[in-house]
Amino acid sequence: MLIDLIQRTQRILQAAPSLFESSHPEAKADVERLLATARAQLSSVRAWPLRIPDYWQMETMHPQMEEAEISQLDIFPGRVHVYQSLYASSGWNTYRTTLLRLCDVIAQCGQYLETDAMPFRETEEYQALQATARDTGEAICSSVAYNINNDWVSRITGAGSPMFPKALGGLLLIWPLFGGSILSIVPDVQRAWMRRKLRSIGISMGLAQAVVLADTVDLRGSTDPSKPLILAQGHFFMWIPSMF
Repeated sequence: MLIDLIQRTQRILQAAPSLFESSHPEAKADVERLLATARAQLSSVRAWPLRIPDYWQMETMHPQMEEAEISQLDIFPGRVHVYQSLYASSGWNTYRTTLLRLCDVIAQCGQYLETDAMPFRETEEYQALQATARDTGEAICSSVAYNINNDWVSRITGAGSPMFPKALGGLLLIWPLFGGSILSIVPDVQRAWMRRKLRSIGISMGLAQAVVLADTVDLRGSTDPSKPLILAQGHFFMWIPSMF
């Protein structure tokens, strides 16, 4: 199950910060063990889409439109993902955010352990992590239109899609947009788009927490230390649809 996969990943994510900051003589060995565990978990996380049921399947569309219309309709240039339900969309984005965070931790481990002779950023592993992060970040961006412009998505698909309040769709985007926008492994162009969209969702839908979180993002690679990452357990947002 996805929640089990997330919980196992969460233990790795929670252990990483203290190890990177440790001055203990065994810190390097601890990071090496964490890296081995994270690599093994990455294989499990990547395999999850191969086992999803039919009702989690999505359709990818490539609408042709003017740049002004793309901006107005909350469409990330290139593609739009259409899901069978808001629950499926939020589940996919929870998975994607978990995958991004795991890739980021592996990259941090690699850079922590790198040597002058072999910088981690020059390895094939880092290039593969970057490619995964690029595709995954784009997938999060491509889900936004479905979540908050469901009526438009229904028109372009020519089929009726389940309708839901836009504010609920916006609420379920807070964690993936925030989670992706604070990770250096994600391309800057995607991080900037996520940040803008997070802020616009907060302002247009009255979701103040989205605006607060947009303000924590620093595209230079850090967050404002005075504003802790209050959504550390953000994957629980995926269960909100079951309450309605």
